[in-house]
Amino acid sequence: ACQTGHHVTRRAGWDCHGLPVEYEIDQKLNITHRDQVLAMGVDKYNDTCRGIVTRYTKEWEKTVTRLGRWVDFENDYKTMDPTFMESVWWVFKELFKKDLVYQGYKVMPFS
Repeated sequence: ACQTGHHVTRRAGWDCHGLPVEYEIDQKLNITHRDQVLAMGVDKYNDTCRGIVTRYTKEWEKTVTRLGRWVDFENDYKTMDPTFMESVWWVFKELFKKDLVYQGYKVMPFS
């Protein structure tokens, strides 16, 4: 959009979901099986994961600023925030209402 003359605010964003965060917590807590997470409590496990997500934000801000990129770090977004997740579900709902969502099958080769 910015290449067509529109103003686009550059916001910092943090991808908080997925295996890298869980892997690090599993290593830290010596978790090797799903049952250990259930015994600990999913809520406590999630809180522990949330705790490490923003660990390096200041380092990223310093590096990105030094590289000369203008990014808003004060108004950042995190994929773990309910408002972000709700916005994704809203977009999905709108696509579904327009009949743009379909189920398909695709072969995914293993490496």
